[in-house]
Amino acid sequence: MKFIKDFLIRRKLKKLEAYEKKISEMEKSSVKSSEDKYVKQDLKNLKLGVKGDYITKDTSISFLILVVVCVLIIIGLTIFYQSKFGDLNNLFNQKLGELNSAYENLTKKESELKAKETTLVITQEGKQDLEEQYQDVKTDLSKTQSENEDLKGTIENLNNQLEIKQRENTQLRKEIDRLEERIEDLESQ
Repeated sequence: MKFIKDFLIRRKLKKLEAYEKKISEMEKSSVKSSEDKYVKQDLKNLKLGVKGDYITKDTSISFLILVVVCVLIIIGLTIFYQSKFGDLNNLFNQKLGELNSAYENLTKKESELKAKETTLVITQEGKQDLEEQYQDVKTDLSKTQSENEDLKGTIENLNNQLEIKQRENTQLRKEIDRLEERIEDLESQ
């Protein structure tokens, strides 16, 4: 910004020098008269007055133009960004709505998945419990069958022993009968 200010000051000083040269030339070329004395004085006053007023006036106008240009640039940029960011904001809101609906769908699917998972866990636990019960029943059945086989073997043994005992009993009765007959024979004798 300083180089712009320096450039403007140099430019104004060059113009001022040009005016001063013209005023000097006018002083030299003017006719020497009594009016000439007043003209010279006026020209000197003009020279002093022009120097200060010209710089102030030119700086004020340049500054005013600079401010107006800056304001116009700011207004232009504001309008440009308003239109661009308005579209961007609308697009953002649309994408945000889509994202929210996707999140709701995801949450809904997640709750359904958890419900199915709970049902599956319960089903698996029930299946595991049934398998355990089946294994228990199968083991009990195996034990019962083996006990049944043992009992059948015991029954056969007992039947064999009973048969043997019945034979022995039959033999003993025969023996008793024979002994009784002998006793009777002995007694009868």
